[in-house]
Amino acid sequence: FSLLSKLMDIHGDNSFRAKSYASAAYTIEKLPAPLSSLPPAQIASIKGIGDAT
Repeated sequence: FSLLSKLMDIHGDNSFRAKSYASAAYTIEKLPAPLSSLPPAQIASIKGIGDAT
């Protein structure tokens, strides 16, 4: 998500959306366990992840 955010900035995409991706990347990096090991319900409950959080 971090790379996607940077690419969106470079290409002039919506800055709010790019910042959302950057924020999600930061949140995912700081998780105590790999994202793939978490159940979908727990992932959806993480602040900054999911639909229009």
